[in-house]
Amino acid sequence: MGMIANLATGLMATRVKTDLEFKLGSLSERRMAVLDKSNEVSVFYSNSIFTPTKQDDVFYEQQLLKLQTLDKELNNQMRQLETQLKIYTEIKEDQLKGSKQNAKKEFTVDA
Repeated sequence: MGMIANLATGLMATRVKTDLEFKLGSLSERRMAVLDKSNEVSVFYSNSIFTPTKQDDVFYEQQLLKLQTLDKELNNQMRQLETQLKIYTEIKEDQLKGSKQNAKKEFTVDA
């Protein structure tokens, strides 16, 4: 591959990497919101001990289960994106290293 091809591939990897980082940030924010809601439901659930009704217990347990399931899904999505991010980071580094090597070869003057 030539220097230009290496640079173009490196730039493409940088673009994809930036998109993945943005998605990771968005998922992280969503996960924080889910955790905040879980804490809120947990407080209500613990307060329901003082005024126990079976319906309240079931309702809060269902809400916590839904939130835990959503948190696990978000965590799995984040892991997948982190794996992709590692791949594109390696691609970017390899391509930039290749372009530097090609630049040394192409712009070295033999005497």
